[in-house]
Amino acid sequence: MANATSVLRCWSVCPFKWKQNIFWCAYCEESFPEVTRLRSHSQICSKSHSAKDIFAKYREKNPLRIDVTESTCRECKAPFSNIEGMKHHVFRHGYEFVANYSEGVIPFELNNDLWRCVICHEVFGFFKSLMEHMNKHYPLYVCSVCGKAFMTSQRLNTHSSLHRTGAFPCADCGRVFTTNKAKQSHKAQTHNSNPRYKCRYCKIRFSSYGLQMPAV
Repeated sequence: MANATSVLRCWSVCPFKWKQNIFWCAYCEESFPEVTRLRSHSQICSKSHSAKDIFAKYREKNPLRIDVTESTCRECKAPFSNIEGMKHHVFRHGYEFVANYSEGVIPFELNNDLWRCVICHEVFGFFKSLMEHMNKHYPLYVCSVCGKAFMTSQRLNTHSSLHRTGAFPCADCGRVFTTNKAKQSHKAQTHNSNPRYKCRYCKIRFSSYGLQMPAV
């Protein structure tokens, strides 16, 4: 967490969380459907909160997601260019930084209409797709069964549960499955009367992630 703390102190980034298809301020956990409002809020919120307030809510030492859009170095006002330049500035300005460890942060450029990877510049239509893509750049947690990598331990744990074998009965109809993945697929297709994906602007739900997104 020391490296991530130094990045927050050196750079005017916007730390955030993403859950239930909504962006959340990592400092106070207020939610925002629009990333512009999130950034404006974060600038104010960072003045009354510190990195300790963020990591106090973390159960495990997962990397912190940060929005680097329009970010500048607090010391010399240099604009963000890439993650290596960000690390160089942290060293240059004398902040504590352990070189043998990861940066402790995962950079994003948040845009409501177009999601571009900060590392390789590939563009995605949905933020969910960009999140899945970032697993390739930050394979911090690897599944021992299939080798698929994830950015956070929570995402790995969720994935790993699908590999478990045994007897998994459906609570709705009693049908028994040999894997948890098969049971979850059955429930989604047969018993899910409440669509999984909820619009971040209202309470309407959709059967797929793409259907909820407004046309551009």
